[in-house]
Amino acid sequence: MTKTLLDMPDVAMTEIMSYLDYRSIQNTRKTCWKLRYFFEAVQFNPRIYSIQLFEDRDRVEAVLDFEKVWNDENVWNVEDERLQYLAHKDGCEVTWQHRRNQKKVTLMKNERYRDAFWRDLKVLLTNDRTTLEKFYVFTNNSIYRNDFAIQLEEMLKQRKEAIQVKDIIIDAFNPNEVAQILQCFDSKSLNQLVMNNTQSEDAVMDISEIVRLDHWKQTKNIKMSSWRFPSAQMQHFAHFQICEIFSTDFVGHKIKIVKEVGYSGYFFFTNHFKLTILQIQNTRKTCWKLRNFLEVVLFDPRIRSISFYEREDRIIATMNTDKVWNDMERGLMRLQYVTNEDGCEVTWNPTRHQQKVTIVKNEHYRDVFWRDFKILLTNVKTPLSSFSVTTHNFIHQNIFAIKLQEILKKRKEAIQVKTISIDAFNPTEVAQILQCFDSKSLNMLVINNIQSIDDVMDISEIVRLDHWKQTKHISIDSLRFPPVQMQYFAHFPICEIQYTNFVAHKIKIVKEMFLQSTEYEKMFDFNTDILQDKDEILRALGRNVDLLEESTDFKQ
Repeated sequence: MTKTLLDMPDVAMTEIMSYLDYRSIQNTRKTCWKLRYFFEAVQFNPRIYSIQLFEDRDRVEAVLDFEKVWNDENVWNVEDERLQYLAHKDGCEVTWQHRRNQKKVTLMKNERYRDAFWRDLKVLLTNDRTTLEKFYVFTNNSIYRNDFAIQLEEMLKQRKEAIQVKDIIIDAFNPNEVAQILQCFDSKSLNQLVMNNTQSEDAVMDISEIVRLDHWKQTKNIKMSSWRFPSAQMQHFAHFQICEIFSTDFVGHKIKIVKEVGYSGYFFFTNHFKLTILQIQNTRKTCWKLRNFLEVVLFDPRIRSISFYEREDRIIATMNTDKVWNDMERGLMRLQYVTNEDGCEVTWNPTRHQQKVTIVKNEHYRDVFWRDFKILLTNVKTPLSSFSVTTHNFIHQNIFAIKLQEILKKRKEAIQVKTISIDAFNPTEVAQILQCFDSKSLNMLVINNIQSIDDVMDISEIVRLDHWKQTKHISIDSLRFPPVQMQYFAHFPICEIQYTNFVAHKIKIVKEMFLQSTEYEKMFDFNTDILQDKDEILRALGRNVDLLEESTDFKQ
């Protein structure tokens, strides 16, 4: 008589089945009743690495990472599986996806998708004995609020021991739901707790149910996004080593509570609060203690790019900043400081549809502007993608550059920036602004002349700087300089020059530079409005030059 798998001794069967992953165990259970009873009695550990559960109105999705044994030498690997339980007109549609290239769809007739999901998850979580790296729950089912948390709590209470997990991430509607889910796990192994609010960001919620749990008291790191809670409850954050709070509406009195608790001898999260530059400015104005506190801590305003535009009666600043409540989004902010009969009028536009106007009495607009931006420019730590300055102040030429230089010289380290664009009156002003920044990070330099285009200007002050020597891309518009200084453009891989009147002898200098250079991957782009001595320019360039009649652009 032929022996089958079921005829094996239990010891041998247990050893063989211990190498199966979760999906294989599930498939084997369904072959016959004997194997189903065998798996329920033995309770194999599915060796889960992490679990992510996403609930919506008509589906539940589970992403599972498993540790898999490849051979007898206990070489481990982590593999992920994705299961989706979707409501179907005939019952429940289950989609199993292992890696990207394997997908299987099964229709379970006359079954609700939620019943099928909880039955499978019960088998998974009841037998798990490994410490999870991460457990993530996202509930976005507004019809069955708290139902997911209640069901999870009922199921995990049947275990002899609570599941151990290092990081718990919960996206929920309210603190009650968070508290219910937290109680399902062992508090001793918890290292980080992340809570995100999927409800309205305007509702103030009481977190007292959460803070009384051992999970809150024993975890080291806390991260909260879009949770608004009473200010008095800030005291419950004192014991955390690292605390990150992302809020759309963070106010000064909460900072004050943080400061008081932090100065009581706790290692508190001063460097982990994330405020925009405007929130920092508003918080500074609440009291002198907070003003001094923010100046000592030096919060990074996380500016991505800055643009300054100056005229005789106003200064306009445009900034791209990181939004505090979402790590992936960025926000555009526009501030205008303009002369007013009572002093200075400050207009703030956080978006296209929002505007706030403030009158600062008996103060000059330049004094208000520099006071505000001294804080910003002194504290910025992140590398800027671009920095742009346009000075159209004919009365106070070079004043903007001198003031900027005075402020930035006080920094310990120069600001790093990839692209610098300067519209200035003269090369001296350009040189003063360039010296304010780190030359090593510079990739592109744009210089535009707003003075008379007929004046020939000496650029020797600029070309001796490291910024000129190290940048890879130069663009110059309407800046006339002596022809002999064309030699200083030889090292640029990309060079763009805009002239109103271009002449042949400069072309000859550029041509000589190309002939003497050993680097052939270079581009010189000349643009001119008036093309004089066309025949001489063609002779200077040599053969095989295409000079279009319709355009005055030509490249070599």
